[in-house]
Amino acid sequence: MRNALVVSLGFVVIGNPLFAKSLDRMNWADRSAWSCVKTVAVKPFGIAGEFKGPKSQDEYMRYFVGRLSAALVRPGGIDKVFLVSKEEPASGADAIVTGDFLELSVGSRAARFWVGFGAGTAKCEVRIRAYRADEHTPLFDLEHGRVSPFSLSGDANLGDIEAVVGDIGEELLRQHSTCDPSKVTPLMAETPQAPAASSQISIESSVPNADVFVDGQFAGNAPLPNYRLTPGTHVIEVKAPSFVPWKREIVVADGAATRVMAQLEHAP
Repeated sequence: MRNALVVSLGFVVIGNPLFAKSLDRMNWADRSAWSCVKTVAVKPFGIAGEFKGPKSQDEYMRYFVGRLSAALVRPGGIDKVFLVSKEEPASGADAIVTGDFLELSVGSRAARFWVGFGAGTAKCEVRIRAYRADEHTPLFDLEHGRVSPFSLSGDANLGDIEAVVGDIGEELLRQHSTCDPSKVTPLMAETPQAPAASSQISIESSVPNADVFVDGQFAGNAPLPNYRLTPGTHVIEVKAPSFVPWKREIVVADGAATRVMAQLEHAP
């Protein structure tokens, strides 16, 4: 009886961090299109906040995609999840996932020992954006994070990544219902980034991979070297986690090339 009690308590302590919890933020743009997704390509995430761990960013990214594949690939669910480079076209993918590690840190053992009360905890927090095969039409965007006070494996980042991916995978599978093509808007053979125009604009940012909005609409991630706009007045806004949004009104001349450089400042 005593041994059974010890095993039960051990399960509670060790297994509890992996119990699923609701996502911190989840915005759906097209559930019908997501239900018809069978293959998912993931592009490497950026690091937007604190990064600390014994492994490289690439190693953690491969682990993240491996756990996402294990969470999503199910009969009647997703058939394949694979990692591609940022520059590599995601050929054959129904959905393309991009994002950032808002924080990925094993924390501080010293702070946990000497300070206590939650100090120095390890944390994995991600921001994810998913698009259809054209890489422009949104499917969903989300933010989610997990913390852990310690790691039995020696690398708390791995446990936090697994917990974060487990939560995300559960939500995505719950929303992946029977595919009904009649409810899915067909994609254009070539989806333009902007209305037909004769003026080219280059949009750059001091923060790589920052979100770019043109006239209130998401245009992509900086840099955007060959964006095209109609001549006239337009509003450019550039956003990144932990930075003050950058916003300017510009005038695009007919036939003239325009360069915009957004210098983002750290938020107070």
